[in-house]
Amino acid sequence: MEIISDSEKIIDNDFSSRIRVFEDKNEFNILSNVLNKMLDKLNQQTAKLFKAKEIINLRRKFTEKIINEVSTGIIHLDLNNNVTIWNKKSQEIFNYEVKKNFLKKNKDISTIIKRFHANELKNNEIQLKKISNNQLKIINIKISKLIEKKKLNGLILSIDDVTELVTAQKHAAWSNVARYI
Repeated sequence: MEIISDSEKIIDNDFSSRIRVFEDKNEFNILSNVLNKMLDKLNQQTAKLFKAKEIINLRRKFTEKIINEVSTGIIHLDLNNNVTIWNKKSQEIFNYEVKKNFLKKNKDISTIIKRFHANELKNNEIQLKKISNNQLKIINIKISKLIEKKKLNGLILSIDDVTELVTAQKHAAWSNVARYI
């Protein structure tokens, strides 16, 4: 009966329990020793898995922090062109939650992505003009393939709002024209 109750503990993921080894040298003792060795191995592997999970979570948090702090909007599209990852800056640029209907709301970007997939673009960087909150925005979009194990796993869009930069360049150019005149 003890073997059954100990086995039930193991079934409930209690790998610290041990199956009692009896004094006699019989098949139950051999089985108990083998099962206890298996439990030791399971405990070691479980500890390694928890440690690996902690490291993965730390790396994920680190990556998320970096992505959310950069001044460039970042969007990941999976193979079905669904937004899976985005950062705060991309939401600021587009003034809405990017995940919801991103390509439906941005037909021009959808067209560019289709052209990118069809290898019709000479350059993977495009400049677009968009109206957002009744203001003209000039954005640069760079499209990169995300390849894992030699297989396409989606696209990364890097998006920069260059409206202020372009405006400053125009003012500087007009200032130069005015000085020349």
